[in-house]
Amino acid sequence: MISVVVPALNEQDYIARCLNSLAQQDYPGRFEIIVVDNGNIDSTAAIAGSLGARVIHQPRKGIARARHSGFLAARGQIIASTDADTTVPGDWLSRINRLFRQNPEAVAVAGHFLLSDGPASVRWWIRVSRRLMPYILKFIPWLWNFSDVNFAIRADAFASVGGFNTDIQLGGDIDLCRRLRQKGRVIFEPSLLVQTSGRAFSNDRLGLKHLFHYLKLLRQS
Repeated sequence: MISVVVPALNEQDYIARCLNSLAQQDYPGRFEIIVVDNGNIDSTAAIAGSLGARVIHQPRKGIARARHSGFLAARGQIIASTDADTTVPGDWLSRINRLFRQNPEAVAVAGHFLLSDGPASVRWWIRVSRRLMPYILKFIPWLWNFSDVNFAIRADAFASVGGFNTDIQLGGDIDLCRRLRQKGRVIFEPSLLVQTSGRAFSNDRLGLKHLFHYLKLLRQS
């Protein structure tokens, strides 16, 4: 069984598209969708419930805390995760499952993302970086850590590292990825793509603030 965890905070304009993309998976096995209500004051939780998701509540705000709660509630041997403003392709779970089956030593698999909106300059850079990253990683393997919009972990590996550090406000995905690497292989598959909103870049048209923040998190972790 695969569990999919989607943390959500006031995402009523996006959550239906996310959940509909998950509902249309071609994966033939069992999977569940868990939406973590992280203190919504809009109709996000109601929409999620109406679309068949299992809604759990984590009133203490924080993306790492919300995702951690969802992972603890998951019943699958593999736990995938994405964001509420993200849509996934119809073969997303099938490809994740296949990557784990083909690589039994892997503790986690992850892909890349493209932006569905946001500044054109950032959308262009994201496309270029996806193609460059496999070559960069041959020389600087520590540079890449998975993004929380597109990854999956073996449940036992997640438990073995103690899950997310819920004290981290931003960068919990980076911290978790680095700790998982001490347990086994983390696979980066650049062709495993999702589409996510670029609204976070509305005041960062070149993406430099996000880049510097990422490098800072790498240095601290």
